[in-house]
Amino acid sequence: MSTKTIQEGRIYQSTAPGAVAVGSVAETGGLIGVALVAAAASGDLVSLALEGVHEVGKKTGETWAVGDDLYWDASAATASKTYVSGAADFALGKAWAAAVSGATTGQCRLGPTPRPSYDALPVIARGQVAVAAAASGTAAVGTAYNGKVVLCSMLTSDADVSIRSAAVSGGNLLVTLTGSATAKVYYTILDTAVA
Repeated sequence: MSTKTIQEGRIYQSTAPGAVAVGSVAETGGLIGVALVAAAASGDLVSLALEGVHEVGKKTGETWAVGDDLYWDASAATASKTYVSGAADFALGKAWAAAVSGATTGQCRLGPTPRPSYDALPVIARGQVAVAAAASGTAAVGTAYNGKVVLCSMLTSDADVSIRSAAVSGGNLLVTLTGSATAKVYYTILDTAVA
């Protein structure tokens, strides 16, 4: 099979979901960009720059250092060092220049920024839950862990089953699977609340 280059991939044209201003940050199909042209209404074409350094709205009250990971908070329409887990929020890029606490804009280099690493958050509990031919398992962990973030991994020979959810409520950790399985689920509870 032969291959051919379609374009360099620096600019993506997309149909706007509504009015889009020049310089606004947008995400479409997992591609993050800054609008190079305005779109007046839904259905208009908009060109998004997928790379480069752009001035973006900045969350006030935090300072940026060169290289800080930046995340887009869609509800506030600002970039921040703090990841907000809203449905429309996403990793944006890296701070290109330092910015003071009171600044309302900052320079961001678009590009790969991973979702925040939970390795930096304090671990407050670890353990395992045994699931025997069932679709869920529980462990008593204590009410101090209610509403905390739970990370899980699972060992099982049931290839079609995965972890659906894990949450602490009423002092009990409930791990729900996508189907019935015999498994060991290893959990880590972090000292941060579920957003």
